[in-house]
Amino acid sequence: MRAWGAGDLARLLEGVAERYEALATRAYALRGTALTLLGLKASTLDVDLAFEGWGGVRAFASALRYSGLEELSGLEVSEDERAGLAVAESRRAGVRFDLYAGRVMAAAISPGMVERSVDYASLGWLELRVLSLEDVALLKLAAGREKDREDLVAALRVRRVDWDVVASELDWQAANSPRGEELLSKVSASLREWRDVPALHWIRGRLGLRDPSPDAEGR
Repeated sequence: MRAWGAGDLARLLEGVAERYEALATRAYALRGTALTLLGLKASTLDVDLAFEGWGGVRAFASALRYSGLEELSGLEVSEDERAGLAVAESRRAGVRFDLYAGRVMAAAISPGMVERSVDYASLGWLELRVLSLEDVALLKLAAGREKDREDLVAALRVRRVDWDVVASELDWQAANSPRGEELLSKVSASLREWRDVPALHWIRGRLGLRDPSPDAEGR
């Protein structure tokens, strides 16, 4: 799988936007893609983008397929409407795009996420924005994989996360997202498992997840 640095990814998306005409579409970079564009990670393998709905996903997926760029040769697109996800992948070219429609797994793309996102580039019909580090941290906690832990720990060495914002977003998701309780459960599981990360101490306490005492760990 090809690794994409910020410059390479920006040039690819610019080429796609130049070679294919579509209605105005806004995309939000998230997960490792966001960290790469924020300068907190050297490169990303999967390109993760969220859109406000299926219209944006399908417009962007069509642009990828029909751009004619050599880097995207052999690209195929599959949709999973229940998961809210389209995957555009070319094994021949070693590229994969995960395109989310309105939500990322259990997390809705909320008004707060949209407001906190930052403008990265205007590429003709494509407006590329990047989720805030607070929202990237939330999605990393929700995913809960070892590579998510590694990415988050590395980012926290460089930048401070406002955990009040993360907690407020979790409150919003729990009250408004159809899968808000599932999201809270996944985040809580990661916080319990990653209790060796000091920067997560405050948010664990905010959610009522107390670290076990040494005596309890020994039992």
